[in-house]
Amino acid sequence: MESLYLDYAATTPPDPRVMSAMAPFFDFEKNLFGNPGSLHGYGQTALAALDDARTRVAQALTAGRDEIIFTGSATEANNLVLRGTVRAFVRAHPHFAVPRLIVSAIEHPSVLDTARTMERDGEVEVDVLPVGENGIVDSAALAGVLNERTALVSCQWVNNETGMIQPLGDLARVIEKYRQEHKEKTWPLLHSDAVQAAGLFDLNMARTPIDFLAVSAHKLYGPRGIGALYARGGAARGTCAPLITGGTQEYGLRAGTENVSGAVGLAKALAVCGEERAGERERLKKISSYFFSRLSAALPSIALNGDDASRAPHIVNIYFPEHDRLWLALDVARVAASAGSACHQRQAVPSHVLAAMGCDARRIARSTRFSFGRYTTEAEIDEAVRRIIMIHERVK
Repeated sequence: MESLYLDYAATTPPDPRVMSAMAPFFDFEKNLFGNPGSLHGYGQTALAALDDARTRVAQALTAGRDEIIFTGSATEANNLVLRGTVRAFVRAHPHFAVPRLIVSAIEHPSVLDTARTMERDGEVEVDVLPVGENGIVDSAALAGVLNERTALVSCQWVNNETGMIQPLGDLARVIEKYRQEHKEKTWPLLHSDAVQAAGLFDLNMARTPIDFLAVSAHKLYGPRGIGALYARGGAARGTCAPLITGGTQEYGLRAGTENVSGAVGLAKALAVCGEERAGERERLKKISSYFFSRLSAALPSIALNGDDASRAPHIVNIYFPEHDRLWLALDVARVAASAGSACHQRQAVPSHVLAAMGCDARRIARSTRFSFGRYTTEAEIDEAVRRIIMIHERVK
């Protein structure tokens, strides 16, 4: 039986074009293995490749080269923002006892768990923005919790479990209004985990009022082990302090020998996504809608978690009221799907996203995320629907 991969939100298969761009860095005879920090020819060749990759990532985000910080993952980038901005805020406001973080209730664990850990350790106080039953953050609630001790507001661009597109523009306007009313030029800052948006949305930082934005290559048909952080104004702005020290790499914000081949892969992945974005968004919207319509026609009791009108084109989260933990049975049928974030799958942690939307334990246990990508075909959808219906009939 052929395996069907419907878990693109967890990771994506590498694109041959990305692998081709990276290949020379694994060929000893190409002499591209040097340390970018070395002054000899090997190092300078590697540095040139790293600089070119940084330029290309900056172009993809309509940002400045010095605003791009390469990291080991989006999780690291998110940690750098949360912990780093709090450190910078404390330095700028030594008279405040404890700074504050505001995060949405549906953030990826790399944001939500980090904020909770920082709060447990006494580093910050945390306010959580609620979401409605539709899975969308209540932007109006932000104004009521902002104050002079707020260092950062963090909200995803697209939720990784439901695909709901979040109102970042509205949040940015609330923050800007607060800054103007309090004659504050910098704080609070706005951060977005854009991992699920980077491949299908135009992340134009020149016209998007976001201070920090994280992306990950392996969600873009690129390699694992490389991510990037956009930092408005660059390190010189002084709004983020490093977590990893011991070198001046990445403008002093992330010490350690740079992953040159990974940076090249991320740059190529972003470029390919940019070239194909419009057509791929439309195709995936049709694919996901076709999938849900086929399923609901055969299984009328199922329901979508979230608001279809506000859904990113590549993710659907479906409630199967007659089947507990369907995704486990699907694995036996060789259909790869998930219950939510891959970061919590092995611990079988119930979805905090669906819980924040008001779903009870039963609905959470009976919901499955399907996500589609560049290599998903209509024929695969037809076969996946057939297998899901077969499993559903067996348990009735």
